[in-house]
Amino acid sequence: MAQDQITNDVFETIYLRRSVRKYKPDDVPDETIKELVKAGTYAPYSVKPPRKFVVIKNRNMIDRLSERAKKNCGWTAWMSLTQWFRGSG
Repeated sequence: MAQDQITNDVFETIYLRRSVRKYKPDDVPDETIKELVKAGTYAPYSVKPPRKFVVIKNRNMIDRLSERAKKNCGWTAWMSLTQWFRGSG
C-alpha cells in the first residue's frame, strides 16, 4: 500500500469517527475482543508498569459501571472506578 493511501486511510478514520452511547444487547464475539485488545497494545504508551486490559462481559456489571461513570466525569470517575475494582469503593 502506498504511503499516500495509508495517510488518507488514517485521516478518513479520524474524520469519520463517531461517539456511540447506546449499544446493541448482543455479545461481542471473543475473537473480536481479542483483536481489539491486540490493537490496543499497539497504541503508544510510555508509563510503567505495562498496561492491563479488563474485559467485562457480565451485563449486570457493565450496567453498574455505566451508572457509576455517569455520576462522575473525567479523572474522578476513573479514580472512583479504579477504587471500586480494588474493592475499596
